[in-house]
Amino acid sequence: MTRHRRRLRRWATGPVGRTRAALLSELGEPLSTPDLAARLGVTAGAVSQHLGALRAAGLVTTRRTGRTAVHLRTRTGTVLTAEPSGRPGPGTAGTTADAPNG
Repeated sequence: MTRHRRRLRRWATGPVGRTRAALLSELGEPLSTPDLAARLGVTAGAVSQHLGALRAAGLVTTRRTGRTAVHLRTRTGTVLTAEPSGRPGPGTAGTTADAPNG
């Protein structure tokens, strides 16, 4: 196991928790709540609750287009998931949001 994976495992089992860490990892690209729920095998309600906590911590931003909300990591969220080399971590498509969006 690489140092990066060990660091992520400690982080995920600590105060953030595995589901929130998995959500943050998936949000390297904009995804909707139903998409995240399907990817993680949890309910949309559970995803919404976890996203609320991640958003309050400044790690995720949400943008609405009509009736669809899409979620994306902030730069801070990306830093937390980055590999020690400074490269973005798993699930990163190279996009991040500048700051949480109300």
